[in-house]
Formats: sequence, C-alpha cells, structure tokens
Amino acid sequence: KGPGYVTAQDIILPPSVEIVDNTQHIAILREAIDLHIEFLVERKRGYCLKPPINFPKGAYWIDSPCMPVIQANHNVYSCGNQKKEFCAKILYTHQ
Repeated sequence: KGPGYVTAQDIILPPSVEIVDNTQHIAILREAIDLHIEFLVERKRGYCLKPPINFPKGAYWIDSPCMPVIQANHNVYSCGNQKKEFCAKILYTHQ
C-alpha cells in the first residue's frame, strides 16, 4: 500500500519459492493505493517461441531458459482520468 517504494522483498511468496535479490526495485507508489501483481511461474522442459493459446490478455510472457531478460524499460501513460494509468513494458532478450 502506497505511498512508498515497492521492492522484491514486498512480494508474498509460497515457502517453495525464494527471491534471489530482494532489493530489486519494482515500483514507486505516489498515492495511498494498493498494488496487485500476479506472477505465474512454471517448470517446463524445452522452450517455446510463442505464448500459449490460452495466455491471459495483458500479461507478459517470458520463457526464461531461452530468453533471459537483458534490459527492461517502462513508460507510464495517463488513461485520461486522474485515477488510472497504463504501464507499457519493453523487455529486451537475446532472441
């Protein structure tokens, strides 16, 4: 809940998952709002160059074994009112 900085240490995880670097910056909340982000982590074999057919709209798919993220950028845009914003993320991989 904002305002404040959000880092990886703020992520609530099950006991079977560990954060490698809990100092990683995620967001800055400038107002007293709740931030909800969902992560889906699966263990699979091989690789896939396309997201699954039933992949949720608006989600970001990363196949980590063959596409490690090299650089990430983001921009925040107003949606035309004071209460909503759109965050565009650009992920650079070696593919």
